[in-house]
Amino acid sequence: MNKFDTEEVIKKLLDKYPNASILREKNFEVSSFLKGEFAEGEYNVYESPRIIYEFPTGVVVSRRLIQGKEKDPTIGIITPGIYEFNTGGNTETMTVLEGRLLAKVNEGPTCVLDNKHVSSTTAPEGTTLKLAALEDVFYLCRYKPKK
Repeated sequence: MNKFDTEEVIKKLLDKYPNASILREKNFEVSSFLKGEFAEGEYNVYESPRIIYEFPTGVVVSRRLIQGKEKDPTIGIITPGIYEFNTGGNTETMTVLEGRLLAKVNEGPTCVLDNKHVSSTTAPEGTTLKLAALEDVFYLCRYKPKK
């Protein structure tokens, strides 16, 4: 997807996980983190900048899973692209539910996350999480705000 259509990406996310019970059913290994229901009609959208000319720009779309926490977890889709996120005041743990993703925290080693084994990476507060996706990746992101 060289030029993404945000509405199309939202539809992919809704098709995969139309409600939280299907999310829990399809991802039993992490179901203890999946309590609550989705915030209806509320989506976070992040567009990747063009970092490498030959690599497509992409979009990340996520939905909040309402749990009454200071910072509720999100479920989302990452389209092919290269991304950088600053964690700000949160420690963020990203778990791949479907697909394959390269992840790197600051200048640390690159790790491969995929759904063959539940795999996660944790980026401490104030760090940069770098991601590269060659395919659509569905993920869970949990946040631990700075105390």
